This record gives sequence, C-alpha cells and structure tokens, in this order.
Amino acid sequence: MAGTSIFSLSVFVVLIFWAALSDLVSFKIPNAIPIAISLLFLPTALLLSWDLSVILTHIVAGAGVLLLGFLLFMRGYIGGGDAKLLAAASIWTGFDTLYAFFLFVSIAGGILALLLLGFRWFNLPKHLQRIAWLERLHGEKKHIPYGVAISSGAIIALIQNSSFHHRFFG
Repeated sequence: MAGTSIFSLSVFVVLIFWAALSDLVSFKIPNAIPIAISLLFLPTALLLSWDLSVILTHIVAGAGVLLLGFLLFMRGYIGGGDAKLLAAASIWTGFDTLYAFFLFVSIAGGILALLLLGFRWFNLPKHLQRIAWLERLHGEKKHIPYGVAISSGAIIALIQNSSFHHRFFG
C-alpha cells in the first residue's frame, strides 16, 4: 500500500505544480489539471481501503468548495481555474484539513502578492523583457497567478495533517 500512496502523492504533486507553473506563465489553469487531481483521489482512496464514509466526506468538501469558488468567480473575486483548483485540492484535504488549507493558501497568496508588487515596481531588465511570460507577469497590474498560492497551500496542508499521514501511510 505504501507504493500506491507514494505513487498517488507523486502524481498529485506533479499535477499541483503543473497548475502553479501554468498559472504563473499564462494566467490560466487548464481544466485537465483539476479534473485529473479530482479523478486521482477516488482510485487512490479505494486502493488504500478507505471507508466509504470518509471518501464521501472528502468529495463533499470538494463539492462545497467548488460551489463557494463559483460564487466567488461570479462576483469576480477569483478566476475560474482558481475555483476549480481549490475544489480539486479540497477533495484531497477533506474537512479535517480544509481550514489549514485555506489558511496556508491565504498566507501563500499574501506572500505572492507582496513579491509581485516588488517585482512589478521595478523596471524589468532588457534581457528579461525578451522572455514573454516574465514580461506578461511584470506588465499585468491587476491579476495574481493565485494557482501558485493554491498549490503551495495544498502541499503544506497535506504535509501538516496527521490524519492524512495516517490514512496514506498508516
């Protein structure tokens, strides 16, 4: 079972970093990423012999966050990709770690915003202006690639949660 959990966690980490990188360089998170993260959860939980009630609470946590995310998206507070990535990661954290997940996402988002303010404050050196994604990131004054914060928060929340360790490695 340890091999299954390590493989699943590795795939989760690759997908979550892919989302962060994609958002950083293009301000977009492809739908395939949160879909893959969400779909990866169920076979992982089943292979690890989780109780159906635990699996369902994780799915309900993700569905609730998806609903909240779309409400925030409709109000223009977050992007659609961010809403979907939050929900997909919430399936993995479940209710046990949801509060910590949101806390870590908020902290990472604040740090990211401060770093971007500093980055955007100064003129971009000429040799870096030729890199399209850096120029786009520097030139964008309103948007923050929040997928970076969501991804960071998801990894930190899962690492910090003892019940997660118990379920995956117990």
